[in-house]
Amino acid sequence: MRKLEAEKMQWSRPLLVELFRTGGFCQVHNAEEAEAWLRHCWPVASSGDRLRTLEICRGVSEGRVGAEVARDAFLAAAIAAGIRVVE
Repeated sequence: MRKLEAEKMQWSRPLLVELFRTGGFCQVHNAEEAEAWLRHCWPVASSGDRLRTLEICRGVSEGRVGAEVARDAFLAAAIAAGIRVVE
């Protein structure tokens, strides 16, 4: 991916997301990181919010969805799942 494309995919502000198992936090900067987080760290695998947000995050890399839309979707899904997020 070209640098300009990667910069356009970055969120305006990263999210600090609580790690479910350890209680620590990690920063999520863009839809690609959010997608990885949704796949590997999400506490509820079959959640409809999780699946919708995965689709939205994929849409960013395909150019169908804006980066901030993915950020908002990830934040909303995390809150709905009971995951602590700091903006």
